[in-house]
Amino acid sequence: MTSTISRDERLDHRLREPARWEPDGRQAAFNAAIDALLEASRGWPLTTPRAGQVPAADAREIAVQDLIDELGLELGLYLPPKDQERLRRSAPTDPDEFADAVLRAAGLEPALYPHLRWQAADRVRRHVG
Repeated sequence: MTSTISRDERLDHRLREPARWEPDGRQAAFNAAIDALLEASRGWPLTTPRAGQVPAADAREIAVQDLIDELGLELGLYLPPKDQERLRRSAPTDPDEFADAVLRAAGLEPALYPHLRWQAADRVRRHVG
């Protein structure tokens, strides 16, 4: 007498088994892709260089880029690459002016978004202070 196993029971059984790769080469392809990524990432800095490790101008650009990234992640103020480059090269030193420049680069008028402007300027103050 043969027992009949439903489709749901087979799926349930497969989900309970430890993950296995099928012998069709997918595991080898996956391993090769991971190896290639690891090889390509060798030499990449794992952390942002400290101010004493790079020239002052480069350290300032790194700090500005970190701030631009933070404003993008935390406030949603994502800037096009050309505007990021412009701000890195000649960033305003005043936090309010920097916030205005970021808002304008993001396509927003600072006077119409006072709360967002205040949040951005506050992040700038915290970043530099």
